[in-house]
Amino acid sequence: DFRGRNALLRTPGSANRIPWSQIAFESLPTYAATEFELLIDLSPFGLEAGDTVSLSMEGSDRLNEPALLVANGSDLKKSDLPLTKRPDGTHRIASMNTLHSGLHDPDRLPTIGSMLEYVDADVICFNEEWDEEEFRAGAARVLGENVNLLWKDGCGIASELELKPLDLSLERGVAALVDFDDCAVVVISVHFKCCGYSGSKEDLERIEEATRVAKEIARIREGDYGSEAKDAGVIVIGDYNLVGSREPLSILEQAGLNAVMFRSPVTGHASTWRGLRDSESFWPGRLDYATVDESRLHVKNAFAVTGSEMAALAPESNVESSVSDHALLVVDVLGE
Repeated sequence: DFRGRNALLRTPGSANRIPWSQIAFESLPTYAATEFELLIDLSPFGLEAGDTVSLSMEGSDRLNEPALLVANGSDLKKSDLPLTKRPDGTHRIASMNTLHSGLHDPDRLPTIGSMLEYVDADVICFNEEWDEEEFRAGAARVLGENVNLLWKDGCGIASELELKPLDLSLERGVAALVDFDDCAVVVISVHFKCCGYSGSKEDLERIEEATRVAKEIARIREGDYGSEAKDAGVIVIGDYNLVGSREPLSILEQAGLNAVMFRSPVTGHASTWRGLRDSESFWPGRLDYATVDESRLHVKNAFAVTGSEMAALAPESNVESSVSDHALLVVDVLGE
């Protein structure tokens, strides 16, 4: 748990504490785990290739001895970055937490529209769209009057394709069957309960929400929602809010789904959430996920892009960087 933590910079004769925000700190996963990916920007301190960085941790978890890392001076290879272009023949599904009904915010709506236009997804899922009427009005403004929409409990799905509603027994989620030319896909947009810690009431609620999704997937496979849904691929996408135990993700894996790895096509970072203020209650990390039934769907490409990164990808779009604290998720799938 890195909330409220500081880095300690020791120089000859002094030691200064530096807030995480000043070194662009990111860490994932944000749930309890034994392996982590850390990002720390040490360029302001004159770090050069060949310099050694000593990484140590103390607290409820500690390292027996510092990990010594040598800066190699190389950037991430461009070939290692995910592509934003859709692979041929694939179907594109996107998801975005719009931060407090962003589709109803006239200042942020144009930027959200530009981002969605850039990724050009077949199906778009939304989180934190708390008012159905406002969601429908905002989605129509950026996606067109003929877009098909579903909404429930702050979660939405939009597509120019027909959305066949599936009345799944979900908390904070909505589901639709989408019939593509070569396959059918059950798209489940979820927004699990926020915050807490491992074992907290919020964590237990997330576990219950994931359990409901898993039970509904079992009912889909049993044919309770029709023969087309029974044989369809399944994707569960949205804001999982995994800041406590890993149990919700494990439950979905036990239901036959695999987590997709999202990385930025600009930086290669794997975090999907960063607060808009310098001082936040939570450190930047990965809160948004997609889990996919890979026995029926092949994941060909995936990336996550923030507003500021979108501005770098498409400067002509005039995207504002503060559109949301969550990145836009994009996953390209191919049917069996």
